[in-house]
Amino acid sequence: MGVRLWQIVDHVHRGGCCGRLLRRELPDGTAVVRCSACGEESASVEALCWCGIADVPKVRFHCIANPERSDQCNDEIVAAEVTAP
Repeated sequence: MGVRLWQIVDHVHRGGCCGRLLRRELPDGTAVVRCSACGEESASVEALCWCGIADVPKVRFHCIANPERSDQCNDEIVAAEVTAP
């Protein structure tokens, strides 16, 4: 049985920390997803990330590549509001 490494996924934790999510497969074939900042875990990315969380009607959040990285916000992935049609 080999070492199962964490994969960095393009999603951020919807908890207060907004940490990057990590995913790995366990020896029994199930997956575990973990926040790299606070350590919260779940069996799915959807249970921890911002994608699909409704704030107000017709507004959704999606995890995206940060289009405006700077010294003030150097995060590669951020949660952004997307207005539904």
